[in-house]
Amino acid sequence: KSGAEVALGAERALASGFERDRVFQVTDAAGKYVTPRDAIGASALHPTAASLFHVRCELRLGDAPQATLSSAAGRAPPPLVVDVRETAARPAVAKVLGEKRPDDNRVELLDFGDEAAAWLQGATGIQGCRLQGIGPRYKRVVVANPDQ
Repeated sequence: KSGAEVALGAERALASGFERDRVFQVTDAAGKYVTPRDAIGASALHPTAASLFHVRCELRLGDAPQATLSSAAGRAPPPLVVDVRETAARPAVAKVLGEKRPDDNRVELLDFGDEAAAWLQGATGIQGCRLQGIGPRYKRVVVANPDQ
């Protein structure tokens, strides 16, 4: 996710992280994650990134996993259903947010296609953005926080 937060009571921990947490990310044209925090912080790179707070990605698992993209923003396109099976995506390399990794945090992700990218661009105004997600080769780097 790169949009609004989702409150959970409990979740299973997997090698890729908490189940269903950060399954997707929005990347910019340069292949770097986009986060709504970019607009709040000092970044001028994504002046419209705050619009990601309005994007919702509802994930449905089962025989035909899909994600429904929708937005509460006034200018948003109608909701879009995206096939998120690994076979429907193509590999892509992108920079992810998180603990330090080799290669400047660039990892192999799955790219969910031009239709999803066009929808995100229309909903957020972020030129060249893509919907990408973790695949079977993705491993989350987790560091214990001694203060928690």
